[in-house]
Amino acid sequence: MEKKILSKNWNKINPNLIQSYQAVGGYKMLRKCLSGKLSPKTVLDQITKSGLRGRGGAGFPTGTKWKLALESKSGQPKKLYFIVNADESQPGTFKDRYIIEKNPHSLIEGAAIACYALKAAKGFIYVNGHHFDQFKLIEKSLEAAQDQGLLGEKLGSEKICLRIQAVRGSGGYIFGEETTLINSLQASLGEARLKPPYPTQNGLFGCPTIVNNVETVANIPTILEMGADQYRKIGDQDSTGTKLFSVLGPVKKSGLFELPLGLTIRELLYDVCGGLQKGRMLDFVQIGWMGNFFTRKSLDYKIVYDIGEKQAGVGLGSVLFVDKYTDLKGLILGWARFFERESCGQCTPCREGTYRLLNIAERLEKNYLFEKDWSNLQDILEVLEKTSLCPFGKFAAQCWQGIIKLKGKEFFTQAMRKGKQ
Repeated sequence: MEKKILSKNWNKINPNLIQSYQAVGGYKMLRKCLSGKLSPKTVLDQITKSGLRGRGGAGFPTGTKWKLALESKSGQPKKLYFIVNADESQPGTFKDRYIIEKNPHSLIEGAAIACYALKAAKGFIYVNGHHFDQFKLIEKSLEAAQDQGLLGEKLGSEKICLRIQAVRGSGGYIFGEETTLINSLQASLGEARLKPPYPTQNGLFGCPTIVNNVETVANIPTILEMGADQYRKIGDQDSTGTKLFSVLGPVKKSGLFELPLGLTIRELLYDVCGGLQKGRMLDFVQIGWMGNFFTRKSLDYKIVYDIGEKQAGVGLGSVLFVDKYTDLKGLILGWARFFERESCGQCTPCREGTYRLLNIAERLEKNYLFEKDWSNLQDILEVLEKTSLCPFGKFAAQCWQGIIKLKGKEFFTQAMRKGKQ
């Protein structure tokens, strides 16, 4: 079931040595770019044709995003910037850290090729401020690539300029949102911007900017090496290639798996994870940690990017299996604490809504809900979903809505028996 593309050389190479990556064919595609054997147009066409979609959760077609930025720059004196989003602050997600720790040069080669194809003035790799070891490894790997003549000024026969800088972020969830990340790079407030305009139109320093996830960028060298047509044969028709899945819960085998998109939840649970541990009974599966919940009746749903009939949205690829013995009230309290802590406070719905959800979650966990908590909960969730400035507030609401849909009002009203107003 596993299909190794990104992870094929993990544990086979020394991530600290560029020579180890080169020994397995690393930087071959970048060298073709620098020699003129691969034109920027060819790279763009191959990435577009491959069907590669953003691995940061939204699943937007990568080639389309690149073209939008190039169109915004066309005919203007503005520069274009390329940013790798390595913030990864979402609970239960650890795929990007593994890519950096196991094979940092695959990410750097992908970023350099992207900068080449986009003729970017500069590239940035924005690393979560709490991931200090990964940041140092990226810095060291960038220096090694520059020493080898793969990054820098006047490279190759075409005298190409490829400049990439590692940046250590502030370490909060909100900095993984692309417009907040851009503000951070500009030393502005860590707050989201209104969209439109989108970063592809008006991003870093007011210029067209591409923000791509680590996993997205690390796919680029392999796609060029194997060819777009061959890559499209992996995965599903509209969700091509493989995906890194971060799997947690009471299964026999948890961890990180690289799997073709389009597999079913049943295949993930039984063929990949070996089923549930002895004595456990599945309650539901959470895919993408934002409230996409699936019961035993949904085990034959395909895991892809688009949500449709018998389809489960893959999101970031984080999967939590929840069994009948899980303390759901404790789980909800954990979610509420995260969202209240990580809200940037810019907009009132999110700032106040996540705080009030935490209060309700604390009372729910103690079976001490007030009579008005149920109606208040409905109002808070509606306001968060419809009026939050950025998706963070909507995500805070989705987790609660998922539980309400699965468990119903009774799950909450049972906790009102001791409650007093």
